[in-house]
Amino acid sequence: MFKTPILLLIFNRPDTTEKVFNEIRRLQPAALYIAADGPREGKTEDIERCKKCREIVMNNLDWDCEVNTLFNDTNLGCGAAPASAISWFFEHVERGIILEDDILPDPSFFNFCQEMLIRYENTPDVMHISGCYFLQDFLPADQEQSYYFTRHIHVWGWATWRRAWQYYDYDMAEWDRFNSDEALSDYYGPYYIFWKTLFANMLHKGNDIWDYQWMFAIYKKNGVAINPAANLVQNLGFGENATHTTDSESIYTRVRLQTISELAHTPMKSIDLKKDSLYYQHYLHFDLQAEHNKQKALWKFINRLRKLKARFQKG
Repeated sequence: MFKTPILLLIFNRPDTTEKVFNEIRRLQPAALYIAADGPREGKTEDIERCKKCREIVMNNLDWDCEVNTLFNDTNLGCGAAPASAISWFFEHVERGIILEDDILPDPSFFNFCQEMLIRYENTPDVMHISGCYFLQDFLPADQEQSYYFTRHIHVWGWATWRRAWQYYDYDMAEWDRFNSDEALSDYYGPYYIFWKTLFANMLHKGNDIWDYQWMFAIYKKNGVAINPAANLVQNLGFGENATHTTDSESIYTRVRLQTISELAHTPMKSIDLKKDSLYYQHYLHFDLQAEHNKQKALWKFINRLRKLKARFQKG
């Protein structure tokens, strides 16, 4: 029996919920936590769809399993619902795996997460384990190691520890303290402006999300993440009915599901800058040279203003 607890987050998508739950059912974990958000106000179709999702899970728990549920009567939204559910999960467990209802895992995803959770449990700066690898078409499969270390966090099928999640803050109350170019560039390197802009925009707009706050928690603790060298999860949720992943032609939809049959451990805990750079380039469309030129032009403009101001003050 699979020993690592699993949290399944569900809402109103019976079709994808059934596919994801069937993989969990095949695994037969010893402990399953199920969190379900409630129907949205004014969306009558949600009532039946949410009910159906809960039935798919609860009516098919046909193995010996500890089951815990957190079913919301009202809708908390795409941000507060997952955030509160994950916090609830780690009130009960020391380490665990988190899957949303549209993230289909390869069977090897579970063992990968479990082994990483055990191996790095007492390594405080390792704070996140992902099932995602998006570089299939840009780098051949690595035969030397099954995973690498990164500062870019993916949450389509992931795992962590209570010791790491304790630093999560949905409101990012410490943003002002950590919002400095020096601190951000020390952590993110030349890509710091991307994250500075993203975090600031999120706080300004009040986006109904939860995962950027988790990325911020890892940043402020100078943590790192583990990514597999093969893609162990597939997002089934792209399409017009999605909240965030609405583009059915997205490059992310072309990522194939893969497997890791036997783990080859990496000898060094250093950030794989090559893989991170490829991800920024091909998936986040962050052109480092263009950004450098933009910053250079900005500072040139600022210095020109300073000179004009100095001349004016001299009279």
